[in-house]
Amino acid sequence: MKLIQKSFFKPLFAVAGLMLFVSCGSQKPMVQDIQVKPHYVGSDLHLSLSADLGIGSVMLPQVSLPIIDPNSGENIGNVSMASLVGGQNRLEVSVNVSAVANVQTQEARLPNGGILPLIGSNRTIVVPIDKKVELYISLSDANAAIGLSIPFKTLDSIGAKVGNVSMFPLFNMNQVIGAAGLYFSKNAGENGFGLFADVSQVLDQGMFKILGFSPDIQAQQELDYSSIQPSSSKEKRINRELYYLNRKKARLSLH
Repeated sequence: MKLIQKSFFKPLFAVAGLMLFVSCGSQKPMVQDIQVKPHYVGSDLHLSLSADLGIGSVMLPQVSLPIIDPNSGENIGNVSMASLVGGQNRLEVSVNVSAVANVQTQEARLPNGGILPLIGSNRTIVVPIDKKVELYISLSDANAAIGLSIPFKTLDSIGAKVGNVSMFPLFNMNQVIGAAGLYFSKNAGENGFGLFADVSQVLDQGMFKILGFSPDIQAQQELDYSSIQPSSSKEKRINRELYYLNRKKARLSLH
């Protein structure tokens, strides 16, 4: 299925919009804005993603993490998180996609063992970042997706109560279909936030060719445009615990 058949997705996004992050007794979308921009540095294709998150009074840590090429050991980008003036939280990723296009792929999972949103069981490039943070890149002849999982120590107490569960509603804005949400586990270090984005529509055919993909050499991989939802009872429990974090205006802490 090619990326956007808009008439099909309209009712889907109406439902997905109901899956919201609790914020001070009201509810806000998890992602308020997202911008994805490809650009060239020499002959290498770089991809930059910036997402403004609606996570209420909870604050991201102020941190910048380098992305290291697992083959060469070179710095090929960075991941940064910040709480800005006015309570806004921003997550940014910048990566040299050309540098990792030939890294060995694998069938990847979320840290809690759950399926990756959008990417599903597709073969995926996984780049470890700073201990347990992971970057995921899925490439084929017509589709490209990027994702990130970030474990937060602050969420371990929720995982201890709700067990192994993931919650990733879809969003659709600025030519990007994505999924942003939370994953939990009873195991410490396997609780966190994830953001996944289908960036196929911001890349042109020339960019796919630069990455070494064309319909002549590889069959197209499908992306999975399904929200990942917990049971209603677990969702209520998660929302209640998140509400308590909002009341405390907690700052999330990395593992």
